[in-house]
Amino acid sequence: MNFYNWYVDQFWRFVFVQKEVGKVAETFVQYPPMQKGQASTWKL
Repeated sequence: MNFYNWYVDQFWRFVFVQKEVGKVAETFVQYPPMQKGQASTWKL
């Protein structure tokens, strides 16, 4: 029950971080990467 109490007390942090990550993720749509990814030619 101790983890549950901590989770309830700290829940606002998870919501805040989720919103901030969402803002950063939207910039990847607006400004896509400039370079292509490196093609891997080696095999396992």
